[in-house]
Amino acid sequence: VSQSRYQLGRISGDAAEFSKSLQAAAARVTAFGATTGAIFAVQKAISETAKATVEVNKQLVELNTFLGASQKTLDKFGKTLFDISRQTATPFGDVAEAAKEFARQGLSLEETSKRTKDALILARVAGIGYGQAVNGITTAINSFNKEALDSTAIINKLIAVDTRFAVSAKDINEAFVRVGSAAEEAGISSNKLVAAITAAQQVTGRGGAVIGNALKTIFTRLQRTEVIDQLKDIGVAVNDQSGRLLDGIEILKNYATATKNLSQTEKNRADELLGGVYQINQLQGLVKDLTSANSVYASALRTASSATDEASKKNEQLDKSLSALLTRTSATALQVGSDIGKNLFTPIIEAGATITETILKALSPENYSEKAGQTGKSIGDSVSQTLSKGVGQFLVYGGLPVAGALAASMAGRLVTFVIVTGK
Repeated sequence: VSQSRYQLGRISGDAAEFSKSLQAAAARVTAFGATTGAIFAVQKAISETAKATVEVNKQLVELNTFLGASQKTLDKFGKTLFDISRQTATPFGDVAEAAKEFARQGLSLEETSKRTKDALILARVAGIGYGQAVNGITTAINSFNKEALDSTAIINKLIAVDTRFAVSAKDINEAFVRVGSAAEEAGISSNKLVAAITAAQQVTGRGGAVIGNALKTIFTRLQRTEVIDQLKDIGVAVNDQSGRLLDGIEILKNYATATKNLSQTEKNRADELLGGVYQINQLQGLVKDLTSANSVYASALRTASSATDEASKKNEQLDKSLSALLTRTSATALQVGSDIGKNLFTPIIEAGATITETILKALSPENYSEKAGQTGKSIGDSVSQTLSKGVGQFLVYGGLPVAGALAASMAGRLVTFVIVTGK
């Protein structure tokens, strides 16, 4: 009995010691994992900070080729771009690229930032790229410069109509790019153009590109003398009381009234006169709506004319999504990383890159020394060839035999292990 108690006590003691060893081992593994994770996190943070510094610096330097601003002004403008990035939930890179497109137009810093923000709001609401939004706003401002439109007024009109009618801001923007200048030449205001695009798309169901091209054809033909004369011949009023040419929309309204009693053949011939062979359907749809009691054009015209702050309201609504939150957080992280890295990494990167480039140039075989003459090779060439030959000889006479011996040793151990475990 005493012997059994002794053995049982010994087993219990061994188990306790084994338990302590396991706990110590677990603690070491946990500490190692935590330390490794912390080191990895620090390394990743440093890497991301350096990347942020390089990326932001690249964007601002490229932007300043158009702005020509001082470093202090450029840094301040960079902060404005980060604000726009957060306000529109747009990656900083896209914000900077949009700003470049406006800056190359010779705009001031203030106007560049204003149009950039408006373009990105339009891109966000319409679901289009920043390039399309930039083109749409630029076309509208340049086409209707007599109205002294600004970018905010333009996107408010588009988004107001987008909200209330079966037409998207994307399609209106796309049509604007195609027809803007032709509409202005035909005396049509921006509000009337938005209303005409809305009516044509809602009636015909065609996309912005098709509608834009159709309206461009129609408004361009309305400026031709021979077309105006033929319209007069069928009783269409094309001039006001003072003899001035009416705008394109008013002529189309008069055209609808004058052609009501024409035969189908005459009506088709007149439609082809204005719309050409390929745009008759769009012309007929728009003309039909212009004379309708529940005209989409009239309702859309009122909406576009009374637009106020629809764009900002829509943008605020979109800010409630988790995607917007993550984009804003990413922009803030990029800005903080860039600010930290600007003072920490910029001197290191500049000095390191300069020294490395100098050394590489000195070692380049193509670098010839002036003292050695045009056919003589430089010291860098000699050093380069010596190093390359030395490495090659080491691989042949030293590296390969060593590698072979290591491979043979590993193979022998593997065979021994297989034999032993097999037994």
